[in-house]
Parts: sequence; structure tokens; C-alpha cells
Amino acid sequence: MQTHGAPSHQRIREAYFALISRQLPALYEFVRRQLAYLESIGDLAPGELTVEDVIPDIQIPTPEDAVESLELKWCVDTAMTGMPRAWRRALRLRHVDGLAEAAIARTIGRSVEETKRILDRARAYPAPAARGVGLSVRWRGWHTGPACLMRS
Repeated sequence: MQTHGAPSHQRIREAYFALISRQLPALYEFVRRQLAYLESIGDLAPGELTVEDVIPDIQIPTPEDAVESLELKWCVDTAMTGMPRAWRRALRLRHVDGLAEAAIARTIGRSVEETKRILDRARAYPAPAARGVGLSVRWRGWHTGPACLMRS
């Protein structure tokens, strides 16, 4: 049973993979070489075991995905430039940490109503800033994560 406001198993898994993402390509390559070696000496039948069997659900970003991820980070940082610190904090608590409005209100020491206003203002803020650098902002929704920024 999950406590309200606590990170879900999926969020914990995503956070873990975000921390180790730089090492995943090397780990993937190491496992691939080890499997090839074991096949070459006859300890493993060809195709008997795959990298995905050893490292399930591994997602190695393509170079294009890596560039897109960096661009998205730049876009989010650009869109949040100049935003009041309390607004940035509220957005991160909501969309990165997954906290509910009541938990955010307790964390930042504000009422739930004021927290809702802060989040609404913060969500509206990036649009003009992003347009200034040739981007458009589209929020994916309250529960689905951070802003989706696209080149206009």
C-alpha cells in the first residue's frame, strides 16, 4: 500500500535509472561481450541468453534521444529562468517529487489554496519566457509530469 504523496515504485525505478544512466551503455556492452565470450567457448548455446535476460527493461538512449533530453533540460531551465524561487520549488515538488498539493503546502509553509495559486501561476509563467527563445510550452497535465517544451 502506497502512502499518499510517497513516490511510487515506478518513480523510484526512474530515479534509480536516472542516477546510473551514464553507466548503462558500458554495462550493456560488458554483458554483451561476456555472453559472446561464453558462447565462443561453448559454455552457452548461441541465443540461449540475451542481454535483456540479464538486464531486463534496459533502455539505452540513442544519440538522438540523448540530444533531445539535453535540449529538453535546456528548454525547461530556460523557461524557468526568472521564475520566483517559490514557484520553481512548488513545480519541482509537484512534477519531479510527485507530491500532492496538500503535501506541497505543508512543505513550503503555505495554505493549500495559496499553493494551488502558486502552481497555476508557475505553470503559466514559462510560456512567455519560452516564446522569447523560440519555444512553445504545453503542459502534459497535472499528474503526468513536467512541462513538454517543443520548438515552435
